[in-house]
Amino acid sequence: AIFNALLTILTMLFSNHMGKTTIQKGFKYYLGWQHIICWTGDNVGLKRIWMNVYDPDVEESTETGVWDNNNHIAWKQNNVNGIVAHIDDEDMFGGVDEGGGFVGDVRVYFGTTTQPNDSWMVSQMSKSSNIPSELKGLTPKYPMFVTAVIPKAYIGKQATIPEMWFEVVNYPNGLAKSYRGNSMDWYKIGEDSNPAEVIFEILKNTYWGCGYSASRVDIESLLALGDTAVKEGMGISCLINTSNSAGDYINKILSHINGVCYDNPKTGKLTFKLIRNDYDENSLPIFSVNNCASMDFSRLDWSETVNMVTANFTYADQKYDTGTIMVSDLANMRITHNSVEKSIDASYFTTKNNAKTYAKTQLLSLAYPLASVSFEASRDAYNLTLGQPIIINWAPYGISRQIFRVTDIDYGSLLDGRISVTAVEDVFGFEKTDYTDTGSIGWENLPQLPEYVSVFKYLEAPYELSMSLDTYIYGYASRPSESSVYWHNWRSVGGNYIKTMSTSQWSTVGRLNYLLPEYYND
Repeated sequence: AIFNALLTILTMLFSNHMGKTTIQKGFKYYLGWQHIICWTGDNVGLKRIWMNVYDPDVEESTETGVWDNNNHIAWKQNNVNGIVAHIDDEDMFGGVDEGGGFVGDVRVYFGTTTQPNDSWMVSQMSKSSNIPSELKGLTPKYPMFVTAVIPKAYIGKQATIPEMWFEVVNYPNGLAKSYRGNSMDWYKIGEDSNPAEVIFEILKNTYWGCGYSASRVDIESLLALGDTAVKEGMGISCLINTSNSAGDYINKILSHINGVCYDNPKTGKLTFKLIRNDYDENSLPIFSVNNCASMDFSRLDWSETVNMVTANFTYADQKYDTGTIMVSDLANMRITHNSVEKSIDASYFTTKNNAKTYAKTQLLSLAYPLASVSFEASRDAYNLTLGQPIIINWAPYGISRQIFRVTDIDYGSLLDGRISVTAVEDVFGFEKTDYTDTGSIGWENLPQLPEYVSVFKYLEAPYELSMSLDTYIYGYASRPSESSVYWHNWRSVGGNYIKTMSTSQWSTVGRLNYLLPEYYND
């Protein structure tokens, strides 16, 4: 009877639903939130929004651009009140059979004092009974940040905020605005920033930078650096998202473009210089026995050189993944008969051409055994600065017109006027150096004759050494002098001596201060 009753109920349900059944495959979740993305700037823009999109062909999710403003950057100056990016894809995460999708608006505010309070945030701040009445409806604008508000949106079948990336560009133009007619071709190199502008922004920004005034920086040196970067097409893009010193970031930028910075002793300003083949050797200061008290000279060995450099860069065309490019020096490989590789950080470059140029620049100095000098000079060196090329003439070493780059300076004190300088050989001056005969060596290479082996001994080899029941005689000889290389063993056979062995292995000889008893174990 019970079975018949259940069958009747099921039949009625089937008839009422016209033969259809409903299968619940999960829940749809709706959520709203706010992102604080990054600090703002005068030339901030939104290039693209990325999300993890499910690919049914490989059954995996990959980072995919879901909004790109019709392949145009949405600039801050054109969207002072923000911009709305609408995303409508219910199957973004695989649809109902997988993770659902995303449908909703992404409201992006670029950080201005005139931008409105977001209406959805205002409504949320008005609903809760836990919010004091005087604070209801109040929500900050965050005018110093680029922010995004996602009002109540369909986020799929997971009750968590979906991963979302904002591709934001920021081209500082502090130098261009004041000294280069605000030319975009100057502060923007390709899709990257002029490194001079980035350095200047780090130094002067009062929110996240050093807060320097322009008077503390040698502007002319930065402009010269920027002009060269534009000419060479050496733009950079750096992601500053960790707490670190400004000096570390600036030094990393300078490493990418082969430059140095220093406090100019004359002006007291922070000064910048690129290491380039841009000097007239006839106008370089000369240091010799006439104005130096001492000189220490050294040169690397070929075994200390590198002949392959691999640069790891940020490949913009490949979703900003890490790309690698390698350059090599075949001449060094032939000289050293070896392959030595070094990996360098080129993450501020986003194109393989710039990464390759950087790798070549590094290999130029790594593949050659550069010379270095340390010397104490008179006050003739008072105006030397880091990175400055100089000429060394030093007759005791047979050096004439060898070009070095200053790497360190100690300007001395009031009581001691000597200036200590350290410099390394300039890679652009290899062909300009003259090496001459010092004429100071009167040494004669006297013939070195081998000496008679006076300490030697013949012993019957114990079984532990020969591991044989046959009898063997071992000969031992002590090396009498450095000029003795080989020793020969002669054996009398039938009254005639024949050479039976030659070896360059010598025995270690020592004298026992105390008698040592012999012990044999059974």
